[in-house]
Amino acid sequence: MSCLRRWPLLLVFLLASGGLWFFAFTQIPPSYEAKASVVLVPPVNTELPNQNRYLGLGGLKQSADVLTRSMSSEDVAKEIKQEAPGGTYKIEPDFATSAPILVVTTKSRYPDAADRVLESVLSRIPDNLRALQEAVDIKPANQITEILVAHTDKPDVVQKTRIRILGLLGVVLLVGSGLTVGAIDGLLIRRRASRAARRREGLLPPATSPPYDDGPSARPASRPAMRVHSEAVQRPSRQH
Repeated sequence: MSCLRRWPLLLVFLLASGGLWFFAFTQIPPSYEAKASVVLVPPVNTELPNQNRYLGLGGLKQSADVLTRSMSSEDVAKEIKQEAPGGTYKIEPDFATSAPILVVTTKSRYPDAADRVLESVLSRIPDNLRALQEAVDIKPANQITEILVAHTDKPDVVQKTRIRILGLLGVVLLVGSGLTVGAIDGLLIRRRASRAARRREGLLPPATSPPYDDGPSARPASRPAMRVHSEAVQRPSRQH
């Protein structure tokens, strides 16, 4: 009811809220996301050199976990940030399969930056994997290698965070406009009731009473009457 009574005021608040929402829309850009998948494959079997290497993927899940931890370390993250600033990355196992697949996801406010971060991460996976195996004296012929199995052609636009923030802001602005109009309406109603109560108690003049006039029209008319009376008294003295 308050919004119906004060609909012009509500309209003003809605227009102001719309302006604020549009300003926030221009200030919150979408983010861009790039993805790639890398699978670890075992070395060539010297006894069966023609054997399909993908048949031995089952025992490499733990190696994928170790590589994930190494690529997520603080030192590697600093190197990637220096080489490709302006974005973030996350590397984790593919939980949808039992194969030793790593999923690399990069995010940035700019599509080019997301691509640069992804390429930087992918370029470090072979070196990191080789360094881990050399640390335990595994010969190059017996080392696990990696193969890129998927890569996005261009970063995808991600609007989820933007939509969530703008939606929450819109709800706050709408509710705030309604509550503000209701508060102003209640204040005006209480002020009107207070003035009516004071008028009934005689503390205020009635609303229909004319204002007090202290000009010449409000002066008493006794002086002209006194002049007429004084002239009537003086006339007989002139006849004598």
